Amino acid sequence: MKTNSQFQASIKPTTVTAGHKIVTTASFRGVAKNAFFDNMIVDPNGNVFAWNPDPDTWNLYKDTGTLQGEGRFESRWTWFVPPWAPLGEYRIFVRLYEDPNGTLLGRRSVHEEVLNIQVLESDDSKVHFLRRIYSDILEREPDIPGLADWYNAMQKLGLSKGTVIERGFIISPEFLIIQGYKILSGGARPNQENYDRWYSEILNGQRSLNSVFEEMLSMPDCRTTAEYTLKEFYGLIKSTFFEGRLKDSKIEDLLQQAKESEKTKGVILSEMFANPIFQKFQILLRLCKELDRAEFFRLLKRYQQGEISLDQILEDHKY
Repeated sequence: MKTNSQFQASIKPTTVTAGHKIVTTASFRGVAKNAFFDNMIVDPNGNVFAWNPDPDTWNLYKDTGTLQGEGRFESRWTWFVPPWAPLGEYRIFVRLYEDPNGTLLGRRSVHEEVLNIQVLESDDSKVHFLRRIYSDILEREPDIPGLADWYNAMQKLGLSKGTVIERGFIISPEFLIIQGYKILSGGARPNQENYDRWYSEILNGQRSLNSVFEEMLSMPDCRTTAEYTLKEFYGLIKSTFFEGRLKDSKIEDLLQQAKESEKTKGVILSEMFANPIFQKFQILLRLCKELDRAEFFRLLKRYQQGEISLDQILEDHKY
């Protein structure tokens, strides 16, 4: 607890696992005129972070409202730290404001204590799953808004892990743009400006994916691929999109179909990403990296034929 002659503030516990509760208290002894207590929570990245008042106890421990007169005043808040909250050290500013004129415009902070709390990783299995999927499929750490949205969809809508991947991550504009550019450029990632523009255009239905891929092929990073023959292009797809695991005979069939229908490279690649069979291929490439070629294709066949669900695959592979 931190103290001065009139104002006290405390927090319990000082270390909490995300997904659990904390309690902050504030008290003041003295003369108050239109005064009130307030909390501000700042996350490890310096952002003001909104925790939800705990729904089970908030009505019991709501603040005291406006403080008037002389005496001892106390307020207590019970907060719920979301399972997806950023990890690290938070600062909680507990303040006593005075508003002598009652206009709000004239309010000022007359007392402040800064409390520190350490938030540790959640023990919620859905959070662990989502963090791993962000890494394995999107190849990055999760952003907090995205992590929160997916967690809430699983928690409130009952989405299964398999559904989150099949109907979310593997067909997301982010995955399609990043992976498409990496294939066409030989491993590079698009610059942020182009990525943001393409993402917005696809998300808002302003452009098709194959149109974006065609624009990528006009860029310096992708110039070599743009000059490939269709046979060379399918060789590139085999080594990148399929990581060398697709049979040459299948590549020859796809090549022949492309020649007959006069498909452009952008259309070819966008159809690959849109094909449910190849989506399953992509999912297993990212989730079952430890399987050898024979094991991979046995599992892929069962998955494609509906003999095993993605949820069962995830359970078998400890996701």
